[in-house]
Amino acid sequence: MNTRAKVLAILLMRFKIRPAEAISMVETWLKQNPQESWESLRDLLLQKQVTLSDKKLININQSMTSNSGHSATKNGDVEVEVVLKQEQTLKSDNRTKARRRYRGIDYS
Repeated sequence: MNTRAKVLAILLMRFKIRPAEAISMVETWLKQNPQESWESLRDLLLQKQVTLSDKKLININQSMTSNSGHSATKNGDVEVEVVLKQEQTLKSDNRTKARRRYRGIDYS
């Protein structure tokens, strides 16, 4: 599988974008970022450094906004940082609950 197909597969799996639409989005992104290539885009997507917003690929660095000295990554109307913290909290809660449960009995 060549790099172009890998990028299209990532966009299809992660963002549910069909290859016909994805090609035009990638070509627009490559025009905006002439120093990048299909290989570097694949790496950036795998590292989650590029995301989709308003049917455009954008670098996470470009979507950073500062709010009273605090920076948050925006993806549409959802702040990714807050969601990540909530997921981490849920994971830690689940680990705590898992440790205090034995054979279906909860121990507090």
